[in-house]
Amino acid sequence: MTWRAVTLAVWGCLGAVLVAGAVVAHTSKGRWPDAGALFRLLTASALGRLAVIAGWMWLGWHVFAR
Repeated sequence: MTWRAVTLAVWGCLGAVLVAGAVVAHTSKGRWPDAGALFRLLTASALGRLAVIAGWMWLGWHVFAR
């Protein structure tokens, strides 16, 4: 198995987890928060906003700037 295959498998698993989370949040009728609620919770404090910005910068540097 090549590293490209491993990378694609990991991205596929992450995508499947995100889709599964969205389905669970939609079908739970408010018992589980959706992505927007989790993002609002994370960015409610200044430290959380800084962590989101740092994470976005890291992701952009390592994934999109190739």
